[in-house]
Amino acid sequence: MLEALPSLVLGFAIILYLDNGIAGAKWLADDEKSLLKRNVERDRTQTTEHMSIRAFVADRRLWLMAAIYFCVVLGQYGLTFWLPTIIRRTGVADPLWVGILTAIPYICAIIALPLLGSSADKRRERRLHLAIPLLVSAAGFATLPMLGSVGASIVCVSVAAAGILASSSLFWALPTAVLGGMSAAAGIAAVNCFANLAGFFSPAIVGWLNDFTGKSTAGLIFISASVVLGAVLVFFVPAKTVNR
Repeated sequence: MLEALPSLVLGFAIILYLDNGIAGAKWLADDEKSLLKRNVERDRTQTTEHMSIRAFVADRRLWLMAAIYFCVVLGQYGLTFWLPTIIRRTGVADPLWVGILTAIPYICAIIALPLLGSSADKRRERRLHLAIPLLVSAAGFATLPMLGSVGASIVCVSVAAAGILASSSLFWALPTAVLGGMSAAAGIAAVNCFANLAGFFSPAIVGWLNDFTGKSTAGLIFISASVVLGAVLVFFVPAKTVNR
C-alpha cells in the first residue's frame, strides 16, 4: 500500500496539471509553440510508421531494440536482486547497515542519469552515450568477485549501478527516434514486454550458476557478459537514425 501511494498521487497530479499537447501548454509563448510544432512535424518525416501488424512484427529494428533492452533489464535485475547479498558477503552482518549501504549505488545512479542524459542531448549523440555506460557497468560487475573489502565493493557496485540504471533511461531515445505514430506506441510496448522477460531469466540463471559453482563469481560474470552484448548490439543501430 505504501509503495502504491506515490503512483496514485502522481496519477491524479498528471490528470490535473499535465498539459495535453503543445497547443494547450500555457507556459509556452506563441512563437515557441510554433517552433515546437515545426520540429515535431520534421521529426515525424524521419520515423517509420507501419501500416500493418505483419510489417510491424517483421521490422528487424524492433527486434534489435528488444534485444538491447533485454540485456539492459537483465543487468538491472542482476543488480536489484543480488545487491544486498553482495554487500552481506563482504562481511556486513547488520541488516540496518546492509540497507544503508544498498542505498549508496542508487544515489550514484541518481547523479549519473541526468548528467549523461544532458550530455547526450547537448551533443545530439545517442549510441556512445548508451554503449559506454553499459560497458562501464559490465566492468563493475566483472570486477566485484575480485574484491573483498566493503569499501572497494561499494565503489565497484556503485559504478555498475550508475551505468546500468542510466542506460535504462538513455535507451528509450533509440526506439522513439526510429518509430513514429501508432508504431511508436506499439513498439515501445512490445520492446518493454519482451525485455522484461529478463526479470524472470536473470535471477533464475544467476541463482542457478551460483548454486552450481558454489560461488557468486559465475553469476556476476554472466551479468557482465550480457551487458557487454547489449553494448555491442547498440552499434548495429544506424547512427544517422538516432543521432539527432
